[in-house]
Amino acid sequence: MCPFSYSNTSPKSKPHATRERTEAAQTHLKRFMHRCEQAGVHYLSDFELSEWLAFLDYLRQRYNGWTPRQTARTVRQLLRWCIEEGYLASNPVKSSDLPKPPEPEPKPLTVSEIRALLDACDRGQPEWIVRRNRALILTAVDSGLRRQELLQMTVACTHSGVVLVRAKGGRTHATYLTPQTLKELRRYLNAFQVAFGVQLEPEDALWRNRYGEPLSANAVRLLLSRLSRAIRRRVGCHRLRSTSVCLRLAQSASTELIRQALGHRDDQSLKHYSRLASSELQRLLVETSPLNLLTKRR
Repeated sequence: MCPFSYSNTSPKSKPHATRERTEAAQTHLKRFMHRCEQAGVHYLSDFELSEWLAFLDYLRQRYNGWTPRQTARTVRQLLRWCIEEGYLASNPVKSSDLPKPPEPEPKPLTVSEIRALLDACDRGQPEWIVRRNRALILTAVDSGLRRQELLQMTVACTHSGVVLVRAKGGRTHATYLTPQTLKELRRYLNAFQVAFGVQLEPEDALWRNRYGEPLSANAVRLLLSRLSRAIRRRVGCHRLRSTSVCLRLAQSASTELIRQALGHRDDQSLKHYSRLASSELQRLLVETSPLNLLTKRR
């Protein structure tokens, strides 16, 4: 049995453990320790399934802004970390034991909202940052990449037009950039070179902050949050991802094509993204109306 105290649960150095995951685990660990103190528990082996589910309820009550998905993810992350660090031999909580989160309801952007988002990039920023912001939005809409997948892009992607990313579950998949997106990316890199007098190497990280360093995940979140004020809708990479899928469906792309582009294992995952934005649905219905055949000039 392993005593569960903060002094003897500092993360051990492991090559596969990232700093981000370790920091997140430490945050969850502090919350968990607070719960242990309340319950008078001193050993991890004393925590059975009922206590873990009680901890999940505790998180819901303490952080009432959290969704069921967030609380379940927190418990899974903490359990995974405890196993990796050797404090648990196996996972006492199965996925089926956790409450099922509600089905996601994507709310994609319309074409006009995407244009407004791009127009917002021009407001009071240096030329290279304007180019970067535009390229980032267009790449996200074009490829449907998640935030962490976008940050895996290197300068070499702008030469090959192929983005190799490690997706969820450790899977590797390739997505392809269109000529329009590649053109915007090269404009961004040219503007960056003029601003800093440095030409990035092919293996260098593509996205850069205002100091020329690699862009962080939080910086991308804050960037999109600031730009989204222009359309008065909260915009993140996941919304741009669902927008990409919905607009492709509006252009009659097959689900198999989209599945491969997103790196999903099966079509089941696509059902959450298959709702078209109302304006795009209306436009598509108008363009494909049978009445168009009757009004064509002979």
